[in-house]
Amino acid sequence: MRTFFDRIFSRKPANATAESVISLYSQDYPSPDNAFKLFEGEWTSKVPGVPTGQIDLFSDGRIDWLTQQCGGLSGKSILELGPLEGGHTHMLAKAGAGRILSIEANRQAFLRCLVVQAALKFDAEFLLGDFRSYLKDTEERFDFLLASGVLYHMTNPEDMLADMARVAPRIGIWTHYFDRKVLGRSLGFRKKFDAEPDQYPDAKTGEFIEVDDEEDEE
Repeated sequence: MRTFFDRIFSRKPANATAESVISLYSQDYPSPDNAFKLFEGEWTSKVPGVPTGQIDLFSDGRIDWLTQQCGGLSGKSILELGPLEGGHTHMLAKAGAGRILSIEANRQAFLRCLVVQAALKFDAEFLLGDFRSYLKDTEERFDFLLASGVLYHMTNPEDMLADMARVAPRIGIWTHYFDRKVLGRSLGFRKKFDAEPDQYPDAKTGEFIEVDDEEDEE
């Protein structure tokens, strides 16, 4: 089944038939649910009141815990990196945030964020783009920065952490991390990593350096 995004960007107006043009228009009775159906089968999050995904990111205890650690978010400015489908964004808005800027690089996920925002009606600014370049260049400052599920995607997380600390005094991070002993006990996880060679990028040069196994074991 072709996705909504595929249908939009694969259009060829010069060769379009009447049937193909008509298929771009909805004949359903107007309803907020119709927008969710554009991405049917693609949702990760369980959006309240809508048959979507399975993961409850709209009622996430991790965000509740972070909110408590920050002494509440009422009136505070927040930068969110990688909102996925706006679940955490919705929670931040419900917590009373004064301003939320949320940056998503995945085009499909960005569109789903807009669908969620239109349906649940909360205040946030969603931008499509690469938050890494924004972090490096922006002169804006925020009270709190949320980076949930994005750090482990970075090839140079050290630089990103430094940039995050530059734009916000309080940072909330949830991420996977590499632990050789844990991976050794799980065949499923072990398959996702190359056993040899073990390397890491040098923070200054960006060049990859092999890990000394003997030193690592100490």
